[in-house]
Amino acid sequence: MRVKAIQHGSNNGHILRSRETPHLSPSLKSLLLTVYNPVVHSLRKSRRWALAFAQVAWTPCTICGRNGPKLFVPEAVGDELVAMWGLNEAEAFDLRLKESLICPWCGSKHRARRLAAVFAEEARNWPRNDLAGSNTDDTNPEKFTSNPVLILNRIDGFDRMRMPAVISEVMITDYAEGAEPGEIVDGIRHEDVQRLTFADGEFAFVIDSETLEHVPDLHQGLCEIFRVLRPGGLHIFTVPMKPGTERTESRIERDASGAWTDRMLPRLHHPGGSWGWEVHTEFGADFASKLQAMGWEVRIDSAGSEDLKLYGRDCVCDVYVTRKPG
Repeated sequence: MRVKAIQHGSNNGHILRSRETPHLSPSLKSLLLTVYNPVVHSLRKSRRWALAFAQVAWTPCTICGRNGPKLFVPEAVGDELVAMWGLNEAEAFDLRLKESLICPWCGSKHRARRLAAVFAEEARNWPRNDLAGSNTDDTNPEKFTSNPVLILNRIDGFDRMRMPAVISEVMITDYAEGAEPGEIVDGIRHEDVQRLTFADGEFAFVIDSETLEHVPDLHQGLCEIFRVLRPGGLHIFTVPMKPGTERTESRIERDASGAWTDRMLPRLHHPGGSWGWEVHTEFGADFASKLQAMGWEVRIDSAGSEDLKLYGRDCVCDVYVTRKPG
């Protein structure tokens, strides 16, 4: 799931409230609030960016390719989520780095750029399907020239990424609650990872970020991704993982009646802790071995990032690279 920084009205008097203008009619108050509050937020945002451009070191963006400061947005991860997940101060800071450091040009956050960097490196080493397609029908020329990518749930900035030359097509999907798989909703194709509508072996790459924790049946979702990848294809993704968590296990599951019951408390949602998308799976250090048991070849990329040097960090976002054997 994409996580957006949500800015709330403050209590310091800078945001106009009806109690400050008791002499105004309700309709006029509503109009003033509608106009005034966004203007104030916009000015604060502009000031924050101005300071970033003046004070923060400029680094290249692995998605859009442009240089610029990467804006740290601490409210990208709320205090409620930090408390409910039981993060200490250092863990919370790392999560906020992962979920912000926004590029001023394409809007990508740090974890999106980590994904893009790993994907680009894998694509540079891609055999242009002459190896991946060697066990398929060699009378079909498309088996050797087409390398499509499936992006499950839109990732900020990826629609502006200049794709490696080996990539032939990019399919960007999103999840729309209540829609049927394959349905177009607001111009974007809706897909449920538990029942993808694509053909077997259709994609060379599947990419997603902070999505798998929200899938009710994680095993089924991973099986579907495995199915739509061609032999040798790659699933490249990130998941949230609380440091020190050893076991991957369900936070909630269905009982015999079909109702959701809690296996871990509190019931957690992203991005707000008590609101947002429910977290079905808590990932642990054993996740890689679970993937291997399903038949995936697994590599975890923990490379450092230039964006993090200013903050004294090396890596705050591991990227999983899993290959369907071919």
